[in-house]
Amino acid sequence: MTVETKQARGFAKGAVTKKIKEITALMSNESNVDEVNKKAAELQETFKKFKVTHDAFHFQLKDKESIEESEIYFELVSDQLEQLQENISLWLAGIDSAKQLTVNPEDSISRVGSHVSLCHAPHAIHLRAPEQRLRRKRLFLKQKLRRLKGYIQSKKKK
Repeated sequence: MTVETKQARGFAKGAVTKKIKEITALMSNESNVDEVNKKAAELQETFKKFKVTHDAFHFQLKDKESIEESEIYFELVSDQLEQLQENISLWLAGIDSAKQLTVNPEDSISRVGSHVSLCHAPHAIHLRAPEQRLRRKRLFLKQKLRRLKGYIQSKKKK
């Protein structure tokens, strides 16, 4: 039973990842606001399905190490969703700022430049990506360390 629920969880995670990629691709064009919002709503439903499959798998686990690994797995997927939501907010804010930008002949170059740099907020989308990668790497290494410690302890007992 655990293998089947683990596989179902993997498929559900794949669906979440696919939606995230679709939305990220749509965000390359400011005219896709409605489509991004529609896909974001679909992503929420897809994530709910992932959570159901994750919980079905997670609650079957008995040993502490597997439970911790499962919690990390869920946290990583949740982080991806949270990061995308932040990116969408920044992207939408950048589009709104661009729409509000009006340049008058009497405006100074520095004033226009500061407004233009604010309007390009979508570039800020990638600011947290290195942080996310580091966090994932840290969690992965923590998980690997736990396994290694368990292996060493089991060898000592023999």
